[in-house]
Amino acid sequence: MAPGDRDKTPPKQPPKVLAEATSGYRLPKRGNGTPRMSYKQLRHGQKLGSEPGSEKGQFEFPAYAAMLAGGDLAICDAGNNRVQVISPDGEFRRSFGCEGTEPGEFDGPIGIAVCIYGGEEVLLVSDSLNNRVQRLSAADGSPMGMVGGVGSGAGELNSPDGICVASDKMYVVDNGNKRVAVFDMNFEFRAAFGGEPQHGMALKSPRGITTTAAGELVVSDDELSCVFVFTLDGILLRTLGSRGSKPGHFDTPWGLCACKGTLLVVENVGKRLQVIDLNGGLVQSIAGPQFGELAGVCVDKEEQKVFVTDYTNGVVHVFLYW
Repeated sequence: MAPGDRDKTPPKQPPKVLAEATSGYRLPKRGNGTPRMSYKQLRHGQKLGSEPGSEKGQFEFPAYAAMLAGGDLAICDAGNNRVQVISPDGEFRRSFGCEGTEPGEFDGPIGIAVCIYGGEEVLLVSDSLNNRVQRLSAADGSPMGMVGGVGSGAGELNSPDGICVASDKMYVVDNGNKRVAVFDMNFEFRAAFGGEPQHGMALKSPRGITTTAAGELVVSDDELSCVFVFTLDGILLRTLGSRGSKPGHFDTPWGLCACKGTLLVVENVGKRLQVIDLNGGLVQSIAGPQFGELAGVCVDKEEQKVFVTDYTNGVVHVFLYW
């Protein structure tokens, strides 16, 4: 953590741990007895791709994904050590990267986020086995800087995973160090949190990360099979879910995305897409024989389509709200 962060006074009340998710499709009533809104449901629309491979538009272990401003989809193609950009209908646009340690090269790219830096749209990519985050031009993949290096010190990383941007800061899931590392947009280290227990809870194997409209930071933990909710300053607010195969429980959650006042959570071993409200109540659970071990999830700008990467089958599943 940054100097002085340890002196911040935590909330007086411990975080609420929701071990049992509420089933059904409507949130519990508000304190005044008024029912909360019901949510639209998702249905499987189409599948992008057919089988794993290394040709243009094919994927080998597709990991996390992010939407570009123009509506295209940028996906970490981990097994091929590249980032691919495809249209929402699966049409190949471009790719960049190859195996290696030089700038613009990768060894197991996993996490990805899109932001504006220096007036240009850029990609932030967690280059997991190189223990670094790279900043690349979204237009052509030109390297524009990197941060990290294996270790547990300030600014060092060990198998970085999910990544997101909020309040002009970059939040990196530092999986091997069991924490979230925080950098400013110039890659200066600012803080780290999650590894030190708060109210008896600490990250064990963090994976995905996202932010909500309420300004909360949400982190999945595949070893604990639950979701942590922090403030942007790293104060633990609550955890959602617990290990299990029933709807509303989790089996190795990975990718996360906030949409329409809910959280979309994909499970790797559990092979499901689950939708929960921000207090852990179940909205929808989707499973099926067409799913392999799932990895990432993102939503288009109109919040009408949900894209889920299928890590083992090498495809992208598209879901539609209705």
